[in-house]
Amino acid sequence: MGQEIMDIRKHKGFIQLEVVFVLFMIGMLLSFSIPSFRNFQERSELEQWVDQFLADYFWAQQEAVHTDKWVEIVFNSDAHFYLIRNERGLIKKVQYSNNIFISENFLNHRIMFNAFGQLAYRNGTIDVVSPSGERQLVIQLETGQIHVKK
Repeated sequence: MGQEIMDIRKHKGFIQLEVVFVLFMIGMLLSFSIPSFRNFQERSELEQWVDQFLADYFWAQQEAVHTDKWVEIVFNSDAHFYLIRNERGLIKKVQYSNNIFISENFLNHRIMFNAFGQLAYRNGTIDVVSPSGERQLVIQLETGQIHVKK
């Protein structure tokens, strides 16, 4: 009976080697998952910007038709934002991440819709670059249709 009590006391708890092994395994799992999570987050940022811009683009186009007045989207790439405004003033300001870089070839850095929802000036492209990838948005004259290229 005395021997059984001694055996139970010896096996009570974890030994230091087991704890070190478990901590090592947790460290290995984290070392693989953290870089994947960062890449996912950067990809998500790019896709979120494209989705947000497309929603704002179509909304601005419909707002021009609905109000029978011009609406424009104005880019300020250096400060990482774009504005949506009409003749009455600012409608919306969209700030985006410093990890996203925008270049576009529109006259005066603006996309303007006339009262019919058509582009008032000319077609063009918007190049969106982030650490995780690139997208190109192509806007057609007359119809104002927009297409995303990867």
